[in-house]
Formats: sequence, structure tokens, C-alpha cells
Amino acid sequence: MAVISKFPWCLALWCSVSHAFASARSTKDDTEPIPIVVTTWANQGFVAATDRAWRHLQTTGDRLGAVVEGCSACEEMQCDRSVGYGGSPDESGETTVEALLMDGPRHRMGAVGDLRRVKSASRVAYAVMNYTKHSLIVGESATKFAIEMGFTEESLQTDESKKMY
Repeated sequence: MAVISKFPWCLALWCSVSHAFASARSTKDDTEPIPIVVTTWANQGFVAATDRAWRHLQTTGDRLGAVVEGCSACEEMQCDRSVGYGGSPDESGETTVEALLMDGPRHRMGAVGDLRRVKSASRVAYAVMNYTKHSLIVGESATKFAIEMGFTEESLQTDESKKMY
């Protein structure tokens, strides 16, 4: 199972299901896992992000990449105004982002917290998993890592997030 989560919600979930849907298969000998992508909320942004994850999964077969694609789409679209840039400023008025990616079968994870001035938290979490020995990087260290990995540094504030503060 691979899950990427933007605290405190869960956008996308990948499940390997072998026996639960056996009756829906064309042959009884088919024991390959059935991929599914699930979203927790049904508004347009979350549905579009789930569709993007599904298309990636169907095109590439890359389950972790599909989760990252879905979550990245939601970050870009600012799903529910709480995901990605422009949402939920902290006590000092700054918007920060975080993401957590887990790869259960391989016992790997990557996460960023309190990421500042970088919009792509889920992609940075994926980079933490794949390019470091760490599982979690936070604050300015997370921002520095993201910039070193080639992510763009930019403001996460919007007019709406300034009003929220």
C-alpha cells in the first residue's frame, strides 16, 4: 500500500486487492492485484486530482508516481482551499506546506514538513524518499533541499491567504 497524505487529510490511496474482487475477473486463476485510486472528498478539485492519478497509473503502471501526480494536481488546484499554496497560514501569517509519501512493500517513506516557498510538497517528499537517507526533512532544511533538487522558490501566499490571516 502506498499513501500520500497532506496533514490532516488523505488525498489518494493505492490498494493492492487480490481476492476481494476475484468474482469480477474473467478467469478464476487471475490473482493479479487490482489497482484503485480513492479520494476522500467529492468536490471537483479532488475528483480531477484522482482522475489525474488514475490516468498516470493506467499509462505507466507506476503506483507511487500516480499518488504523487494526484496529490500534485490537488496542490496546483488548491483543492478545498486547504491544500497547497495559498491555504491555512500559520501563526505568523506564512503559508507552509507538508506531505508524506509511504511505500509499504518497499518499507520506504519520504516526508517534508513546514516547507516554505516551494509549492510542490508531494514531489519534494518523493525526492526525500528517493535521493536521501532521511525519511523526514522540515523547515528551512526542507526548503534548502527542495531548491537544491531544482524546485522553484516562490511565495505560497495569495490574496485570500493574506485575508485569512
